[in-house]
Amino acid sequence: MDSHRLYVWAERQGVGKGEALAQAVGHQYFEKAQALSDRAMLCGCAAVVGLDAEAARQYLESDAGYDVVEQEVQDNLRLGIHSIPVFIFRSAGLEAVVHGSADVERFGQVLDEMLAAAAAKGEEAPKQEL
Repeated sequence: MDSHRLYVWAERQGVGKGEALAQAVGHQYFEKAQALSDRAMLCGCAAVVGLDAEAARQYLESDAGYDVVEQEVQDNLRLGIHSIPVFIFRSAGLEAVVHGSADVERFGQVLDEMLAAAAAKGEEAPKQEL
């Protein structure tokens, strides 16, 4: 919960700060096996991305941000998101949620459905260059 709360705080500190913090925390968690609940690590990550570590510590010691994170969790659950990564496809009035653990066939099925729906409505298929 603290890592999510600190992300919310970082987002309010300036454009791109939340994403930068998320990357720094991800590095500590995935590459250095640091616990996401380690407030010292989180504040250190804040400092690494140019945020005030003491302000981050004070934020984490408060009750701020719990309501925002809880609302985001509830919103995501309503969308069918219960793990990451997740991909939300929207086209031609259709919406599909595909979890990152889905197989290639599921992604292909969703994309085919989106293309067929767009064609049926006379919409041009989105173009993507590789």
